[in-house]
Amino acid sequence: MSYSLKDQYFSPDVVHRLSALGKQHIPGFVDTEFISNCLCDWDALELKERIDKAARSFRAAAPVSSLQLLDATEMIAPKFTGFSGVIIPEIVGQLSPHHWRECMLALRNITQYSTSEFAIRPFIVHDMDAALAEMRGWTQDNNEHVRRLASEGCRPRLPWAPALVELKRDPTPILPIISALSNDASDYVRRSAANNLNDISKDNPEIAIATATQWLKSGAVWAARHGMRTLLKKGDAQVLPMFGYDAVDLAQSSLTLSAPSVVMG
Repeated sequence: MSYSLKDQYFSPDVVHRLSALGKQHIPGFVDTEFISNCLCDWDALELKERIDKAARSFRAAAPVSSLQLLDATEMIAPKFTGFSGVIIPEIVGQLSPHHWRECMLALRNITQYSTSEFAIRPFIVHDMDAALAEMRGWTQDNNEHVRRLASEGCRPRLPWAPALVELKRDPTPILPIISALSNDASDYVRRSAANNLNDISKDNPEIAIATATQWLKSGAVWAARHGMRTLLKKGDAQVLPMFGYDAVDLAQSSLTLSAPSVVMG
């Protein structure tokens, strides 16, 4: 039997497991309330809706301050890992914009067990300059998951997340982050930097091309090529020669067949 992504990673069993962790780490956590609120209409919810509802229900069942809740999320995160674990940073994300600095630190710590790429975005929107400055520092972190968060969290067009409209319009504040990671020792991190550049290429191709040119000069060939994949597929006349291809204007070319039919093989 095959299961959908939402049923595989956000099943009632996962809710019960998270409830037990809440009861273990949060004084007065009302596990019955959490389970009841969380699973109401659960089957009708899509994946991101389940994540959102689980986080909101968890917060409602935790009779503690926001800072106490942050401490609890950091204790729970190592025990609630993988894709299901994105509920934990989502709990933090829903606290935005309050306790901004404490939440950013919590997201940096929690991402090592799941990913904070979705939850960090409200904090970027609230104070973009401060958030990106913090994330530039993360590019030097010893942990590859933290370095990846620096790039993945600020992707202008991150899938399954609201677009960062200001960064779609002007992505230049992102460039120091992704350039610092374009030649990272981790393929996991390099891929994120390249995907960010590919996002940029869809709205600001000239900025993306100039960045890829610099990456090629620095030896980050794989990241530059992967980041230019959308423009390469479009046959962009500026991008093709960067990777050794001739730019051909196919619209001006003629095609003739030597026979009325083509034989397979």
